[in-house]
Amino acid sequence: MCFPDGIWARPVRTVAELTEGTLTAVFARVESLDFFLIGAGRDVWPLPEHLHRRFREASLSVDCMGTGAAVRTYNILLAENRRVGAGLIAID
Repeated sequence: MCFPDGIWARPVRTVAELTEGTLTAVFARVESLDFFLIGAGRDVWPLPEHLHRRFREASLSVDCMGTGAAVRTYNILLAENRRVGAGLIAID
């Protein structure tokens, strides 16, 4: 997990493990974020409706993509001084 206040390892290895509980750190930082990117590994992953609804309720934009694309997008948004966070699932 990458946030404006630091980077932390999380025990999420697949998108199946992404839940509101594993994303608690994201929702705790909604005041400091405008965007959150999910790097879903090698493949694009459609965010389940219940998680999409939770992001909407928090007024936080979310986008899911492959991890490589998420890293590139994160770096671009960071260089533009945007308030962005990212949850990145490692690619083997």
